[in-house]
Amino acid sequence: ANGERAMNAMLHPGAYAKRSLLSRVQEDPNSPNIPPPTLPISAIYGDPNEDWMTSSHGKELIRLLGQRNGSIYTGFQEVPHAGHLITFDNPKGFVELLLVELKSGGLVFFQKKG
Repeated sequence: ANGERAMNAMLHPGAYAKRSLLSRVQEDPNSPNIPPPTLPISAIYGDPNEDWMTSSHGKELIRLLGQRNGSIYTGFQEVPHAGHLITFDNPKGFVELLLVELKSGGLVFFQKKG
């Protein structure tokens, strides 16, 4: 997560999206521009102690999207010991949580033989 420390230093006091998806969903929860999900959605964030992204926004977005279509799976996971670049910081942890989310959302594309 050394890259995360460097990113924090370069962006201090912070960097924010001009208009995040969360803010758009919060402004108009029934907006036709953001249709209800028709496929399972999962958000996977880095460890809150190491990722410069605020995971609470991802949690809230997933919650709101789940309300828009209650029959669709929505999930949220945080990869331990990983910053924003999850696949570099903790590839094994990322794959483990990805498999959990794929199975939870009914998106299992392969089966172990034997």
